Parts: sequence; structure tokens; C-alpha cells
Amino acid sequence: MEIRIRAFTLIEVVVVVGVIAVIAAVTLSSFPEFSERVGIEQEAGKLVLSLRKAQSYALAVREFQPGSGVFPPYGVSISTGDRIHYNLFADFPNKNYRFDEISGELVEKFSVEKRVEVKEICGNSQSVPQGSCALSLADIVYERPGPTISLIGVDGGLALSYNDIKVVLRSLDGSIQKNVIIWSTGQISIE
Repeated sequence: MEIRIRAFTLIEVVVVVGVIAVIAAVTLSSFPEFSERVGIEQEAGKLVLSLRKAQSYALAVREFQPGSGVFPPYGVSISTGDRIHYNLFADFPNKNYRFDEISGELVEKFSVEKRVEVKEICGNSQSVPQGSCALSLADIVYERPGPTISLIGVDGGLALSYNDIKVVLRSLDGSIQKNVIIWSTGQISIE
């Protein structure tokens, strides 16, 4: 009775290792793009959550400081002057629907991470006639009881009210871009 032992030949092992190496090389070569795509998706989602947080604070009648008896509008301020930060603020004490850092309105500062930046801010990009994509600043403010939503953008030093604001997020190498669109009706979309 003859016992046969089955085994792989050296050529079979080399072929399998070669195929695995090719698959690994293809996978690893597309990893940076995949990583940037995931990062920009996360940052767009984080911006939307910050906007919803401001809306929630305003509608839930959140007190500005415990015991102050002040229940201001809340908003998010985004600037192309600081492409990697944006601010959640309480519009108090002047209630001008704008972020005034020196007035102590800052509630929370957010950082744009994952190799992403705010590329540009557009006003009325979804409206007819189309507006400008040269905004240097946008303040999105929510006020109860409506809620009333104010979209104020600064274009050429002039503060204007808009029907929609589009915030363009871009990867640092410029290859991937996401748009967060905020409407004066309260809708927010990511494109």
C-alpha cells in the first residue's frame, strides 16, 4: 500500500504569492485617495452636525450662561480667512446675526481635520439669479420660536442676506471636493 502526500509545488506557491502581492499593491496605491474621500465625508458631516447643534441650542431655549436668564439665537460662523476652523456662537449681547469674537460670543471652536480645508463660500449658489462665490465669511444663525434662519455672507466687505449658503470643502491636494448647502428654510444637504 502506497501513501501519497499531496503538497504544493514551488511554482504554485510563487504564483499565489505573486497574485497576493499584485492585489496588495493595487489596494495600497488607492488607499490615500480612499482615505481623503472618507476624511472629506467626515468633515462635511461634522459641519452639518455643528449647524444642527446651533439649531438645537436655539430651539431648545439654551441659556447663554447658567443663571444669566439670557436665551440668545445660536449660529455657526465660517470664514475663508481661517480655512481650518469654524465657530459655534451665541448671538449675544448685540443680536446682530453676526459672530463677534471680541464680545465673548464663542461657545465652541471646531477644527477642520483630515487634510481638508474650506475652499470657498458661495451665497445664492442654488438660486436664480446666482450669487457670488467670493464670500469671505458666512454666519448661519438660528433664532426661536420660528425658527428664523438668517444666512449672512460678507462679499467685498459688505454683509448681505442670502437664500442659501454653500460651503465648499476640499482636500488639501485639490482632488476631492464636497459641498454643504444650507437653505434659509432650514434644509441642509451634502453634495
